[in-house]
Amino acid sequence: LVGVEGAVVRLSGFVTEHQESFKKVWSKECRVMIQASTVFLWVSCVLAIGITAGMFWLYLRNHMEGAHRSSANHFAACMGVGLLVPAAIGISQGALCCTVPADGSQSDEFEDCIEAPPHLAVSLSGPPQTTAEERESGVLGRMVAAAVG
Repeated sequence: LVGVEGAVVRLSGFVTEHQESFKKVWSKECRVMIQASTVFLWVSCVLAIGITAGMFWLYLRNHMEGAHRSSANHFAACMGVGLLVPAAIGISQGALCCTVPADGSQSDEFEDCIEAPPHLAVSLSGPPQTTAEERESGVLGRMVAAAVG
């Protein structure tokens, strides 16, 4: 029994030591590579959309005649807005970058650079649930109460 306890203690120490080592390597050496790969992924997506849009714009420019001659310009404007507005919103809200503590300390939680930050995350479970009291105290609840009563 003492030998088994000693083996468990050695094994748990080994695991703890290697977890700490992995956390240091991950946070110091791999962070730059993860951020670079995230940026390259976004760039490749935008370029793929841009190339496809450019080919379609060229098709519209060469084949649309008469009343539809300006459709290529309208398509180009829509694509430009469709690519620039989400990028501007993402950059302004900091959705495209990982946050690193200012004091250089590392938390025990793993920070995933791909997932949206908590302030930008959207709940997939739908709108927040409200109680009957909350519904009745709102404007709609007062309107329904006035209509019924």
